[in-house]
Amino acid sequence: MSDRSQIEEIKERLDIVSVVQEYVPSLKKSGRNYFGLCPFHQEKSPSFSVNSELGMFKCFGCGEGGDAIKFIEKIEGLDFPHALENAAKRVGITLVKNTNPKLAKERAKKQKILEANTLTAQYFNYLLTKHKNGKIARDYAKKRKLTAHSIETYKLGFAPVGFENLKNFLLKRGFELRDLVDWGLLVEKNNRIYDKFRNRLMFPIMDHQGEIVGFSGRAIDKNEKGPKYLNSPETPVYNKSKLLYGLYQAKETVRKEDFAIIVEGNIDIISSYQAGVKNIVAPLGTALTEDQLKLLKRYCSKIYLSFDTDSAGQRALLRSLELAEKVGLQTLAIDIGEYQDVDEMITSGGDWQKIVSKAKPVVDFLIKTLSKNYNLEDSRQKSVFVKQILTYITKIENDIEISDYIEKLSKKSNVDRDTLLDQLKKLPAGQNFNTQENKPLPIKRVFKLDEETYLLALLVQHIQWKELAKNLDPVKLFQNENNTTLFDLVIKDKTIPSEFEDIFVNVKMSDIEVFGHKEEFEKELETSVNRLRKLFIKRQLNALRNSDDDSALDKLQELSQELGEIR
Repeated sequence: MSDRSQIEEIKERLDIVSVVQEYVPSLKKSGRNYFGLCPFHQEKSPSFSVNSELGMFKCFGCGEGGDAIKFIEKIEGLDFPHALENAAKRVGITLVKNTNPKLAKERAKKQKILEANTLTAQYFNYLLTKHKNGKIARDYAKKRKLTAHSIETYKLGFAPVGFENLKNFLLKRGFELRDLVDWGLLVEKNNRIYDKFRNRLMFPIMDHQGEIVGFSGRAIDKNEKGPKYLNSPETPVYNKSKLLYGLYQAKETVRKEDFAIIVEGNIDIISSYQAGVKNIVAPLGTALTEDQLKLLKRYCSKIYLSFDTDSAGQRALLRSLELAEKVGLQTLAIDIGEYQDVDEMITSGGDWQKIVSKAKPVVDFLIKTLSKNYNLEDSRQKSVFVKQILTYITKIENDIEISDYIEKLSKKSNVDRDTLLDQLKKLPAGQNFNTQENKPLPIKRVFKLDEETYLLALLVQHIQWKELAKNLDPVKLFQNENNTTLFDLVIKDKTIPSEFEDIFVNVKMSDIEVFGHKEEFEKELETSVNRLRKLFIKRQLNALRNSDDDSALDKLQELSQELGEIR
């Protein structure tokens, strides 16, 4: 880990607002801070605050907070050392590292795997693009209309026929046989170790930082006995449920366009890229996962799904819709008509950009496409169709959207709205559906300040006028002892101890109005103090009313008079 002084230098140079704005486009200045929608949890009203002066971020909704390095660590899914490296690169600092033996060993192992993967990708790419033995793969790539630019962008390659090509290549570069088996580049069977990938077009799998963490190989020979796609096993650097193929190449466009297209195949992605639609990704041989959607949510607020409408595709759509709702991503579907996949549609001359621009919300898409599979004049078939659509509607949380879809389904199926609502309530996931007026819920600021915190925030964020509060008695204002202590520390200009740092950061980063004139601040300070004084007096009055003390009456009259003066 790097020296503490070096870490502090990185923090000082790093502009946290610029870093956060890359991932939170909604971030806007409000008072002395910046506020936007939190990238770490689903919310409708901004509770995510960034303070440039402190170099800190804080979400008043989910509680996440920290400095710029912590933000990079959290948003990019990195450990601290890698987040620090990322931050250092941003500000042009070369890290000088100390070594923690356990951590150093772990990182060295991962680095060795990445080194082997990188060399392998270069080896395969050379064979595809330059070596005479790669002609069969070049012919295949040409047949699939893969351009030289795409091959370079996605670092495509060719694993040649034979059992010991890659094995010998990597052994000559000092790698151990057992390691190469563990890392999924070689395979062991019948006491023999040989190349895992043979006679395949190779797709290196990169994480969102651009590191090559694994491979997917597509069979070139249609008579190949093995699977159509052969993928790397999971390793210390490769977890397929947390990664998306093509995200590294797509992420800047995804961020700019604010949506990502999700398809099922690697070739689909490259064809799309060549057709000018670059914000496209694919799961790695498995169904879409929550972790993959959370990864996408760092870059966009919407996903477009392009799945088949067969039974497997419908199940994938339903699952994806459910997960997207959970993660907080808006979901739309792309209709590619009768084509089998995106690649076929593009290579057949379809206008992919136009089709993408006509993406519809998933339920709209299903009402349109699934209705073609049924005779809606037949009561039984109509019932099956309606139930299928209602199943999707139950996965939606927004009552206004539900009401709109019920109306559309009613028109398509010629079933009245009330009957559909009754059917919806009978479905398991629809038990909480509200059939009353679908009014939008009022949006509440989840970080609304209590009176004590507001007074502290007012004072801390206008520290130049703290003298106006020096004669206030905090004991008569604050019920919370920590607030009393922090008030004294601020007024007396003392260093904030570590145990009060969290409270101080919260008040410093709270969203309050900034007053530009001393007179305006003084008036607001008086108003805030009076509100707290009233609360303090009311608590005392309640206590005295239940007291048997003979002097209680005099005290009651005194406090009542003071309360009246404040009012």
